[in-house]
Amino acid sequence: MRKTSLGEFKVWSILYPLLMYWAMVVLVMFVAQQFLGDSTQRYMLCEIIASGVTLPIIYMMFYRPDHSGKTIERNGKRITTHILCILFITVSVSVALNNILCMSPLAAASEGFAEANSKFFGSTLALELIGSAFLTPILEELIYRGVIFERLRKMMGCLPAVVLSAFLFAIMHFNWVQFIFAFFVGMLLALFVEKTGHVYGAIVAHMASNLVAVLRTETGALEWTLDGSLSAWMLALGLGLLGVAALSLYMRKVN
Repeated sequence: MRKTSLGEFKVWSILYPLLMYWAMVVLVMFVAQQFLGDSTQRYMLCEIIASGVTLPIIYMMFYRPDHSGKTIERNGKRITTHILCILFITVSVSVALNNILCMSPLAAASEGFAEANSKFFGSTLALELIGSAFLTPILEELIYRGVIFERLRKMMGCLPAVVLSAFLFAIMHFNWVQFIFAFFVGMLLALFVEKTGHVYGAIVAHMASNLVAVLRTETGALEWTLDGSLSAWMLALGLGLLGVAALSLYMRKVN
């Protein structure tokens, strides 16, 4: 019998929780859609059910909050400082990246992106807030940053783990527009875990990014920022540069 190598064991320690997570989500989604229907309007309700069932199981099976980097002192003032910085950076970067991608030819040419938008924003505002802006960020951050990033970090160090965990996060979105968005935002979220020493930084950031997307889509606010005009492009680029500058300052200065 062939012996399992150390390298294979390490790869399996990454693939196993990821495959388990996806298998559970897909299975519960399938069962929920059999009972509730698979229409666009019911998609978010089914996703809420899938996230609610999968979250405690993934938490109990895989999550071990044992980050080996710097962990911030647990007091209200320090945590508030981190959260405020994270919110500012996330909103700036995610809005800028979203605007640039939506105004690019890639968005118009991507059928997968259009289909994903119809599913995620085809329900009621209340369900989208519960699903996209609350449960989904907690579940995805628990698995991708709390489990996958932390295990990769121990294997290969911080920066390679940031990139690889973001790639795994992005590739599961199944279209180029969301892949690009998720890859860059995924690296940002991993950096927040590295900086805070805990997954809460990534959860807060992911919630903020999704909340902005839901509110902008459902209210139609700031539509002019996506009209492809020079002012829209300048705003997107300016926000992006502001977010990157704030991230650089945050990583160097905030303790």
